[in-house]
Amino acid sequence: MAHMKLRSLLILGFGLILAALAIVGGLSVVTSSNIAASIGDIANRRLPTLTLYSNLENGIRDIHDQSFQVMTLPAPSPQVTTTYEDLRNQRSVAFSTVADLRKKLETLP
Repeated sequence: MAHMKLRSLLILGFGLILAALAIVGGLSVVTSSNIAASIGDIANRRLPTLTLYSNLENGIRDIHDQSFQVMTLPAPSPQVTTTYEDLRNQRSVAFSTVADLRKKLETLP
């Protein structure tokens, strides 16, 4: 390097900087495509699963709430019987919803 002219040293230095810049740019392009693939995976596979799990938890919570409502009913009366029938219908709907959500979850990858 002692025998090289200043012009040659400057060209070599700028060439090395440009090569390093090209490597960093290439790595950033590859990394951004990997990030895009990860976001696509989250949007297409994981998000629907999380949504179904959330709905499943809500259905189970509804069943628990309905169970507690039945336990707090007073002595038998026509109003209590009507309320009990309504709660029983709501509970059967909640159980079928939970069963449907479990089936959907089993089909997801």
